[in-house]
Formats: sequence, C-alpha cells, structure tokens
Amino acid sequence: MTSKKKKTSPDNDKIDLKKLKIALKNVLDNEEVPLKENITLNDWLELKIALNPINNFITKKLTIAFINKLEIIFKNTQDSRLKGINVSDLEKKYDDEENVNKNGYDFGIANLPIIAEVKANIPYGKRKYGSSQKTGLKKDLDGLFTKKKKAKITKEAFDETYKFLVVLDYDRNGYNTSEAVEDLIHGYSNCEEVIKIDLNDPQKLDSGHVYIVMLKPEDSNQL
Repeated sequence: MTSKKKKTSPDNDKIDLKKLKIALKNVLDNEEVPLKENITLNDWLELKIALNPINNFITKKLTIAFINKLEIIFKNTQDSRLKGINVSDLEKKYDDEENVNKNGYDFGIANLPIIAEVKANIPYGKRKYGSSQKTGLKKDLDGLFTKKKKAKITKEAFDETYKFLVVLDYDRNGYNTSEAVEDLIHGYSNCEEVIKIDLNDPQKLDSGHVYIVMLKPEDSNQL
C-alpha cells in the first residue's frame, strides 16, 4: 500500500518577520526595529494602506531612471528627432503630468518619438514570471507592436516611434529577472522582433522592433 504524499503548504501567505525587520531598518534609519509580540490584523491593514502607493511609486522611479538612460540608449542611433534631448525637461514634464498613462503608455511625451511600458515586476517564480505576470507582459508587448486604441498618436507616427519595455533588473535573494526575461521572450509569439539592449554598447535602434531595457534598482534616483 503506497502512502499518500503529504501536501506542502503554500508559503505565499506567510510573512518573514526577519526580512520585515531588515526592510524596516533600511527605511527607518534605525539600528534596531523591535516588533510587537502580537501583531494584529488591524496593524497589518494599516501597514498595507500606508504602502498602497508603493507600486506606482516604484514604477515612477524606474521611469525616471529610463529617462536618464535615454542618451546612452540612443548613443549609436542617428535620428534628427532625438537631437537635444533634455533629461531635466523630460523629468519635469513626466513629474508634472497628472496622468502619465493618458497616452496609453507609461512613458510617452508629445513630439518625442519614444514610447515605453515600464514594469517593476519581481518574478513570482524567482527565475520565471508567474502565469499572470507573463500574460500582462505579453499584453504590453502586443501593445507596443500594435498601437493601443486609447493611445493619442496617429498610426503613421506610431509606426515611426521607438518602442521599449522597461523592466526592473532584480538579482537578489534567489531572484533573477534576467533569466525571467529570457524565458518571457522565448515564449512570446513575435520573439524575433524583441531585443534586449546592451547598455554598455547599445545597438543601432529602429522603429520596427521592441527593445527591452533592464534597469537595476540602483539606477533609480535616491529619495
């Protein structure tokens, strides 16, 4: 008689208090962060509410990091429309924009032939994106190859626009976004038209491909 395998309990509902203390220590600038012995559900809810804007905040920081890399990204691309890119002005326009997604993309400034989707996903499977993450990212790639209906840009202008998927490059605690991105590209239907940019020696870009820009957390501005 064979014994039934014991089901392993999922760990996505468990909070690592040690990691929580380290994270709090990092942001509170305190040597030690004592936690209450009994943390109530109300306490966790208050923490959740306080951190509610964090995803949008990280996306904004990553977008600003992307803006700061534009001169490097287009280093080997000759296009008169890109002359005189002023990073400070772009940052201000992006910061002042009430709804940065109103043009259909996370980054898209009028009269600049650049659009980008910016994703700060940490791979659910550590070295692979989870199924829902992949679905979302593939949808973003689709929206970069084919103009979104809500995008306030003509089809002709869209066809001549440089297109980017900006991804958070996280390589800590067993996570590896680079491997997850390779897996994503490999499983994408139009994978031959998706190219990762080498920021050390950027290739010449064109408007027919979608380029993946991987930015590390340290590429972002400090608070």
